[in-house]
Amino acid sequence: MAVPSNACTIATLITHPAFAIRQLAGPPAEDRAVSGAACIVRADDLHFLQKDEFVVLAQIEAAQFPDVDGFAARCADAGAVAVGWTEVPSDSARELEDALAARGIPSFELSARARFTAVVDLIAKANAAPESTRFQRVLHLQQQLVDSLLQDPPVEALIEKLSQVTGGIAGVSREDGFVEAASGVLPFALLRQEAESSSMDEIEFEVAGWSAVAKRLRSLPGESPRWMFIARRQTDFVSVYVRAAANVAASLLDATRRINEIASHQDLVTRAFVLREALETEPYENSELLATRVGALGVDFTDEVRVLEIHRARALHSGRGTGGGKQNGIRDHVLTSFERAALLVLEHEHGATVLVQCAGSVLEPALTRVLRLETGLLIGVGRPIRRIGEARVSWHDATLAAEAARRTKDRRVMRYDDFDLGTRLLADVDRTEMSYWVQEILAPLRGKPILLDALVAYFEQELDIMKSAKVLDIHHNTMRYRLSKIEEALGGSLQSPARIASLHLALSAERSPGDASRPLRPSAPTGRRGANNGDTDVRHGGAIAPFQLGPGDEPLVR
Repeated sequence: MAVPSNACTIATLITHPAFAIRQLAGPPAEDRAVSGAACIVRADDLHFLQKDEFVVLAQIEAAQFPDVDGFAARCADAGAVAVGWTEVPSDSARELEDALAARGIPSFELSARARFTAVVDLIAKANAAPESTRFQRVLHLQQQLVDSLLQDPPVEALIEKLSQVTGGIAGVSREDGFVEAASGVLPFALLRQEAESSSMDEIEFEVAGWSAVAKRLRSLPGESPRWMFIARRQTDFVSVYVRAAANVAASLLDATRRINEIASHQDLVTRAFVLREALETEPYENSELLATRVGALGVDFTDEVRVLEIHRARALHSGRGTGGGKQNGIRDHVLTSFERAALLVLEHEHGATVLVQCAGSVLEPALTRVLRLETGLLIGVGRPIRRIGEARVSWHDATLAAEAARRTKDRRVMRYDDFDLGTRLLADVDRTEMSYWVQEILAPLRGKPILLDALVAYFEQELDIMKSAKVLDIHHNTMRYRLSKIEEALGGSLQSPARIASLHLALSAERSPGDASRPLRPSAPTGRRGANNGDTDVRHGGAIAPFQLGPGDEPLVR
């Protein structure tokens, strides 16, 4: 029977320089197929031999050969293709050669440096089927690509390794033109044009002298579609091996992106949780543990730290949110705009609360970038703080500033430093105590939403009756009538500077998120709670809720 062209033969072993095999006796054997190798350490231990195996004797003592003919007979019965040794006692060697030769089994002498494991490995590789060889090659390729991810940065290292193992140029590019990584110069625009014309996730094509394979990669929500390319200026460059390399690399890139996505999400969740805890902590509370957690997230107060409130103007105006979480998007604006600044971001239905550590020279350009990313945003900037226990104070400033920005025409950013005297006084008053004053001042208008709306419009339009009437879409005489009813309810004139100041501060306090009438914690001096059933938790939907309406209340601003 013909020996398969890929099979290992005695000639394969003889011609290998590391083994230095020399035939001692027996018939010519170069063409005999070898299926495997067996190492014998005891002359009588032959029961596990398989047919066509090469038997290697490992330093057997002369005393172990009392029956040389019996040993040779057992080798013949097992179908051994040959017997070799590095060293056999001289008084037994000739006898063993003759006994094996008499049964048609050749004997060989191996180099003393030959290792049995090397013989086994050579036979296994020579006998491997083409499919097995390809499998081993792909397995080795996969191991090389996986190992490249241990380098830093991993994606760039993987693309470089992919280029090396395929002999082409590899790269990752988004459809918006951004190149994430590349091992050389590629005509990305031309390659993307060909890839985008197909709905398939894997495409092979030739364009402008380039032979390429393209793989669609995982993209984040809202991110431009991503492609991985391997190409070369060579006809028929894409082979089975190149396709296999592309599939392995694309899978690793997708897995890396997913792992990074999960890690990033967990980091953002952790930061949101820590920020919520900071906003629920009063300045007088012991916050050493919280400070440790914040420090681990990069906020070490080496630069200026402030709290920001970023709101959508429409949401503030309506008193209702636009939906939080994934639909919000403001968090992504912040992360994109602030780049390497230490950030804690907590999204809520009106927008997001942000604690940021950065120099003033970084803060201002970052705020400008945030405003450019989405129209209709308003930003309130709180006072700088020196420790995490003061975050709640800066947050209070930021909520007042965001509301002040909404009331100020053509102004999208308001800072604590820009407050007028009345607003700064409001910012510095204990909010729990303020809640009682607010309730007392506005109590006569509770249950009269029409009058309350008129009062809000009147103050927002800077006491201009005509503009207030236009905003409410009523006649100016109707507006005057409502103002007279307000004066009647309050028991005094709306021309009084003291009353105007009191009402302005009360409305500002009530409209700002984080309602003062429902404090997050009892107040420091008295431990008294707000008037709403002693409730101290206003969290809603995973975020700190803005102003909560009580039973029977109507929105203050329509």
